[in-house]
Amino acid sequence: MRLQIVISVEEVSSGYVGVGITRKGLVCNTIPLKNEEEALADLRINCITAWGERVFLYRDSYNPMTSIIANYIDELYLGKEANPPKIRVLLPPREKMVKALKTVKLIPKGRYTTYSELAKAVGTSPRAIGNYMAKNPIPLIIPCHRVVRSDLRVGGYSYGPIVKAFILMREGIPVDMESGKLEPSRLLKAEELTRLVEVSEAVEVWQARVRL
Repeated sequence: MRLQIVISVEEVSSGYVGVGITRKGLVCNTIPLKNEEEALADLRINCITAWGERVFLYRDSYNPMTSIIANYIDELYLGKEANPPKIRVLLPPREKMVKALKTVKLIPKGRYTTYSELAKAVGTSPRAIGNYMAKNPIPLIIPCHRVVRSDLRVGGYSYGPIVKAFILMREGIPVDMESGKLEPSRLLKAEELTRLVEVSEAVEVWQARVRL
């Protein structure tokens, strides 16, 4: 059975944001891009790259939630403090990729990690981490731009290293534009990432007990 994704492009202050949702939640999006056509094309690529060819993409009538999501993404892009919308974020059913992306989601604004440190925390290789980040269907909401090269240079990004550097700088991380290197003191190592995951899981257990 095909995954049915409703796609839309919303105009925001920084350009146009593509958003893909299902009845269960958000499954793919773009960062703000310069025009509607580029955002729509990139959204299609993000959805299919993450979820495979067996997706059915269609445009439907106006949904106020997509506008809320798009404006939230715009605020993240600009480095602003923003309250996340009340919608589930859904990820492809690939265990290691989900573990890596969930860990990245815990990296706070103003901090970053490297492919190798994240690989240690997740239990995989830096090459695999690079592949997972490239296939991240929820950029900015899952901040894959906060994962950089082991030599602390910005490294690759689906939207280009310059865009990645500017997003990081707007989040308060100094980046040397000549060398492309980030401020070393903001680096999160594998042990710190593991601790973030442990705390997050403990909070989830506590919340589940409270709901009982």
